[in-house]
Amino acid sequence: MFMFYTVFVFGVLMFFLSIVYLVLGFIERFDSYFQLICGIFVFAVGVCLLCITVPNLKEFILRDFQKTVGSCVVDYAIGGREKLSYDITFENGEVYFFDDVPYLESYGKKHVYYCEVQHTKNKRFEIDYKIFNQKGGRLIAPEY
Repeated sequence: MFMFYTVFVFGVLMFFLSIVYLVLGFIERFDSYFQLICGIFVFAVGVCLLCITVPNLKEFILRDFQKTVGSCVVDYAIGGREKLSYDITFENGEVYFFDDVPYLESYGKKHVYYCEVQHTKNKRFEIDYKIFNQKGGRLIAPEY
C-alpha cells in the first residue's frame, strides 16, 4: 500500500508542478526548447502515474479488495543486486509478486501450500498474503 500512495503522490506533484512550470514558461518565454521538452516530459510522466493509480484509488480509500484463495506454489528469483523476489503462483495460473515473503521450509513446484492473496479488482496491486500448511491448515507466513 505504501508503494501505491507513493506513486499517486509523485503523479499528483509532477502533474501540477509541470503545469505551473509550463504556464510560467510560456508567460516569460522559455530560454530554450530543452526547457519546454523537459516540462512536457514531466507532465507526461505525471499523467502516466495518475493513469496507473487513479482507477484503484477508490478501492484503496474504501479498503475494498478482492481475495484469491487456493493451492499455490511459492518460488523465488534473484533480482538485481541479489535482491530476492518471491512469486506466489496459483493452480489457475495467476501469479502475484511480493518482496517480503519470510523464510519457508521449502520452495518450488514440488511443495504446495494453501494461500490467500489480497489484491485490487484489476489485479494490478498486491496488498497482503497468507500462506498456510496444505495438510493441517496452520498459518506459516506471515508470522505476526
